[in-house]
Amino acid sequence: TKGGREVFDGSGLDPDYKFDRKNITVLNALDVNEFLFEYANVYCSKYAPPADLKTFALSDKDYEGFLQWLNSSTFNYSTELELQVKDIEEEGALSRDTDVQAAIKSLKEKVIESKNTDLIRYKAEIMKALELEIAFHYNQFPGRFQATGDTDEELQQALKVLADPVLYKGTLQPK
Repeated sequence: TKGGREVFDGSGLDPDYKFDRKNITVLNALDVNEFLFEYANVYCSKYAPPADLKTFALSDKDYEGFLQWLNSSTFNYSTELELQVKDIEEEGALSRDTDVQAAIKSLKEKVIESKNTDLIRYKAEIMKALELEIAFHYNQFPGRFQATGDTDEELQQALKVLADPVLYKGTLQPK
């Protein structure tokens, strides 16, 4: 750029600040396939907006309602591990070694068993994503910021940079 910041062909700028994000397959599938969005529609049609989105939180009962709704939907996803086991299974089918085939079958069963508990194992992360989507439905972007303003690392960093002129200028300097 004119300011000396490096731009990578076709992929833009590297972010100035990096944040550790978990890659949770089930949560990504819920988001990409718009199940969070759809459930937020359902939720918002049932309940009046909360008085204060800053304190809005789903209850365990609300999450159970989400799981029931999800079970009646077409939700399905594949984990990376599940796909890798499928590849191993296809290769193992060529083997005449019954011990290998039994081990692959056992591994496949364990992977499926693990996947089946993802909605419980990642309950906290899924509930947070649902709360954000619901807050957005109630009050668009201000709702999302009200619901996450105190806990959103990226928003907190942006506010810190904007409030500090030296940090702001430093952030814009070439790396």
